[in-house]
Amino acid sequence: MVLDGTYWYGLESTIAHELMHAIDCKISQLAMSGYTSGFSKWNHYLPKGFDYNWSYINDDGGDYNDNKYTTAENLSDAWFVDAYSKTFPCEDKARIFENLFAGDGSCFQSSHLAERAKYLCKVLRKSFKSLEDANDLYWERYLNEKAA
Repeated sequence: MVLDGTYWYGLESTIAHELMHAIDCKISQLAMSGYTSGFSKWNHYLPKGFDYNWSYINDDGGDYNDNKYTTAENLSDAWFVDAYSKTFPCEDKARIFENLFAGDGSCFQSSHLAERAKYLCKVLRKSFKSLEDANDLYWERYLNEKAA
């Protein structure tokens, strides 16, 4: 992981986001070896008929900025943190974890995002013995119950 400290104001969010990418890769390895089921049910926590963009740029070469299902469109009914979350599953998980770890918790007012965050935290707990029985995990503080 390489960090550019030029823009220090986003450092905590960036670290959490990139750390989730590393955690996601490790969980995938554990799932391939049969140690855990990983994020096998991730797609069950998506809106019906939704598919990721599978690209960081649209056909015109620009960023995706469609706010459908995001907190920018309707916080109370959001499924995704932002348009970037809809590019790939790994970015979706990283944006959720980033907001759990370094955000203010406001996006988890959405029951859909809260449920997706609980599932993410549940997978983390099941994938790493050191987290399995932990009482309080910092990134679970915005969720109403432990993601056991």
